Amino acid sequence: MTCSTHRAIRHLLPLLLLLALTGCRQSLRAPVAIDPEIEQLRRQYASSNQNDPFLENMDRSEVRRGMNPTQVFLAWGRPLYRVKSEHQQRWTYEFREGPLPQPRTLIYLFFRDTRLVEWQVDRGHVFFSDPDTPRESRDDFGDLPGLNTGKQPDG
Repeated sequence: MTCSTHRAIRHLLPLLLLLALTGCRQSLRAPVAIDPEIEQLRRQYASSNQNDPFLENMDRSEVRRGMNPTQVFLAWGRPLYRVKSEHQQRWTYEFREGPLPQPRTLIYLFFRDTRLVEWQVDRGHVFFSDPDTPRESRDDFGDLPGLNTGKQPDG
């Protein structure tokens, strides 16, 4: 090998190691059980979308890169927060591994042009607010195509 080949390998190796360590995982499973209401919506969706390539993932409460917001909603349910702009969305989920005062895990899902493109996991997140305060999205998600939530989309 030439010196330039060795140099290229020496510069690429840390990048490849970083990719391996940060994980190029294609899917992420919800660490908690899904709400029965979401299970019912999931069954309704599956009966009218039998060719959806992500049906098995939704059944396993698993999100995958490439899913649209409806599929993610059916896999994990309502996020704690949803922030939308013209071409991007960020959904925030909060999971707790035990009773309070256990630290929480926050998972941020990022959509670009209606497709899940990446996520970020923040373990050990602690809120300094009243733990009995309801912390859920007030969004009715009526704008997600393919869902019959009983609510009409805005506009």
